[in-house]
Amino acid sequence: MADRSEITDIFCVAISSGNVSALLEDCVSEQTTWAVVSGTGPRDSERNFLGMPGLRNLVDFCRGTLKTGAGEMTGCVMKGDCLFAFGKIRVGGVVEKSSLETSFAVNLVWRGLQIVSAQLRIMWPFPPT
Repeated sequence: MADRSEITDIFCVAISSGNVSALLEDCVSEQTTWAVVSGTGPRDSERNFLGMPGLRNLVDFCRGTLKTGAGEMTGCVMKGDCLFAFGKIRVGGVVEKSSLETSFAVNLVWRGLQIVSAQLRIMWPFPPT
């Protein structure tokens, strides 16, 4: 079993690559809540998902709608059952000229060995729904 910081790194790779690792399945229950929030948009710029299918939907939203690309986690801080990670990610297009690097932050809340909730904040405006 990977430790929490390794699981967080795997989660961050999923957001930028679009591939959800099977290693995450052990850490996610049907009740795990996921949120992705625009750090630049209005308060209604939030999408919520549930469980392992929700994690896949969150990753699909990031790759398909936000067009996330290469990224990396640059820091990680743990405090009790919370883990806060941050880094850089490319968003906005697959062609290098149309994409920009922006920051992201993720807050994972753990109960034992499982993630109970996660909020991913990307400093990029969401397109209208």
